[in-house]
Amino acid sequence: ALYKRYHQSELRSCSSHGCPCPSLTHSNSARWEGMGSSKINIDAIQAAFSWFTSQTNSDTLLPRVKTISWDADDNYPSSQLPYFISSCLQQLSFTWTSSSYDEIPGEDLERGTDIFTSLIRKQCQLIHLGFHIPWSISDSTSLHAKFLEFASTQTRVRSIRLPDQINESILRSMVGARNTLVSLTCWILGGTFRRTMEALSTEFSVLQELNVRLTGGRLTHMTHEDFKQVQQIRSLRRVTFRTLAFPRLREADVEAMSQAWPDLEEFAVKLHRYSSMARQLQLLSILSAFARWMGSTIQILDLDLDATEERPLVTAGSFKFVKLRELRIGELRLWHAPDDPDSEHGVAEYLRSLSFSGQSPFKLVIPVYTFETGNGNLPLLKGWDKVRYLLETGGVAVEEGHRPNS
Repeated sequence: ALYKRYHQSELRSCSSHGCPCPSLTHSNSARWEGMGSSKINIDAIQAAFSWFTSQTNSDTLLPRVKTISWDADDNYPSSQLPYFISSCLQQLSFTWTSSSYDEIPGEDLERGTDIFTSLIRKQCQLIHLGFHIPWSISDSTSLHAKFLEFASTQTRVRSIRLPDQINESILRSMVGARNTLVSLTCWILGGTFRRTMEALSTEFSVLQELNVRLTGGRLTHMTHEDFKQVQQIRSLRRVTFRTLAFPRLREADVEAMSQAWPDLEEFAVKLHRYSSMARQLQLLSILSAFARWMGSTIQILDLDLDATEERPLVTAGSFKFVKLRELRIGELRLWHAPDDPDSEHGVAEYLRSLSFSGQSPFKLVIPVYTFETGNGNLPLLKGWDKVRYLLETGGVAVEEGHRPNS
C-alpha cells in the first residue's frame, strides 16, 4: 500500500514539467550494535513490481528516481536494487559489506550482474557511479563482462568511484567517457601501474581528480619513475596516492609537479598506517619547495612529514602559501615527530613563516587519537599536537583541556 500511494503521487507530480525527481537512500545493513536495519523483503518487492507494471507502462517501481544510494550486506546483497533502477537514473552508489572477505560467494557475486544488466536495458546514462564490493569485479567472469559492456555505453559519466582494480581493458571500454570523466577513484595493480597511467594520460583529456590505491604485494611501492608517469596526465588538479611507500620528494620533483600540474589544488600521499617505510617520510623542509613552486595554487597538502631532520628550517625567501587552507599530517604522525620543546617551537615558527603576510596561518590537521593519564586527565601537549597548539595560538592562549609543556 505504501508503494502504491507513493507511486501514484509520484506519477501525478511528474506529469508537469520541471518537477523535482526523487532520490532513494536505502540500507540493508546494520553495522553497529543498536542501529536499526531496514530490510526489504524480496517477495514483497516482486509483488509490488507486478502490481505496478500491470497498472502503468513503467518498468520500475520509481520511474523518476535520479539518485540511488544503496548499502547491502551478505543476507541482502543486491537482488532488490534492479527493481528501483529507472531510465532517469543519474547517480548510483552501491556498497556491499561482508563479514568474510576471504571466501568469494560465487552465486551472490554473479547476481551483481543484474545491476549492470538493468542499467544497460534501461539505457541509463550515469553522471556518477560508485560500486564497492569486498572482492574484485574480475573474480566473476560474467560480472566483469557485464561491467565492460555497461562502461562502453556511458557517454556522460563524470565521476567513478570503483574500489577495484582498474586496468587497460576497462579503460579501453570507456570510449564514451574519454571527454567527460573528471574524477576517478580506483585501485591499480602495481605491475600494471605505468601502462594504466599512460592510458589515462593519452585517452582521458579532462581528468582533474585521481585517487589511486596501489595493490599487489611488493609492487605496492611507488618509485620516482612511477610518479613521473602520473605527471603525464596534465589536466590533474587533485591527486591522492595510497601506498606502502612513496619516494622522498626533492625540490626538483616539486618544480616538475608545478610544470605538469599548474593548477594543482590538492596533493596527498597516504602511507599505510602500519608501514615500515618510515625512512621515506617527506622531510619537513620540502614545504619550502611547495611554497615556492605551488604557493599560489595548492590548497590542501596531506603528507607524512619527518620533523626531526637536522638541517636548518628556512623559508623559500619571499615565496609563501597564498591559498593553503590545510596541512594534513598522515597516519604515521607519531614517527619522527618533533620530540622536545625547542623543536616543537621551531617547527611551529617554520610553518607560521610559510603563511602569506597578513593572513591567518593555515590549519594543521592531524589524526585524532585520545590519550588519558592515569588520573583521567588529558596529557601534556607534545609533538604535532603541541605544534598545532602553537600555530593556532602563538603560544599565548592555553588550549582548553590541555596543559602545554613549555
